Amino acid sequence: MTDDDHLTDSPARPDGSDACGGPPAPHAQGAVGSRRLGTGLLLLGALAAAASALMHLHLWLDGYRSIPKIGPLFMANVVIGFVVALASVLWRRWPVAVAGTAFLAGTAAGLLYSAVYGLFGFQESLGAPYAGASLVVELAGACAFAGAAWCLRPGRTAPAARLRPARSASSAPRGA
Repeated sequence: MTDDDHLTDSPARPDGSDACGGPPAPHAQGAVGSRRLGTGLLLLGALAAAASALMHLHLWLDGYRSIPKIGPLFMANVVIGFVVALASVLWRRWPVAVAGTAFLAGTAAGLLYSAVYGLFGFQESLGAPYAGASLVVELAGACAFAGAAWCLRPGRTAPAARLRPARSASSAPRGA
């Protein structure tokens, strides 16, 4: 196990191991590992947002543009998907991850709603081209973005001093 493999900033147990049973490690190291994991998940979410945007662009060019209200929604999805992907790469912060989660989860929900109930007079089918693939990509991307938001949330990378366990009475200096 390398130093970078320790991805938790949970407090150490009395025996020195962390809450996940791993070897002792400096607390700041867990914060760095959490940040790295969050960045990796954010970039994975960015790939999913771009892939979803590309699928919607392909479908828009393939004929969805001629469907009233649905065509413009597909183009809006393309633009927003690429903006979210680009923002994820450029800023790598938790608000971008939250926006990515909302975007991809909302896109997946829109597809499911359209397939079950119809939307603006248009009934989608999960058997339509790219429907299954986009659903998988969007749900996986939403999960990646949600994980990134969790890892990158404020206070997650707290300074090591705040993460050190309090001194016990037996370890206090004698005679004080």
